[in-house]
Amino acid sequence: MNELFERIIVEINERKHLKVLLPRNPLTIKFECEDEEWTIILSRENCKYIKGSINEKGDLRICASAHVLNLLLTGEIRLHQLSKYGEINVEGSYRHSLLLESIIWLCRDYKIA
Repeated sequence: MNELFERIIVEINERKHLKVLLPRNPLTIKFECEDEEWTIILSRENCKYIKGSINEKGDLRICASAHVLNLLLTGEIRLHQLSKYGEINVEGSYRHSLLLESIIWLCRDYKIA
């Protein structure tokens, strides 16, 4: 799972067109999966992820199984589809969830036809 979070951060930093989508003030997104937790902090100046718990309430909180989280982070299924099917629990503003969904979608691997 750490590799997936690392890949997203690398893609954001390499794909400069994604930086303009990011907020000026840090956006904190917490991911919870069984007994593990990760936090992604996104802003125009700095993007990073932290494994483990931080003593801060996130702007967005996502709870899912390892399999569902894998599907989300690889861009195979969008966040709102998973939420609609009841596979994932999302707490936070709709605006932040749309931003996260867009960033993950734009960070996925390009497939050549």
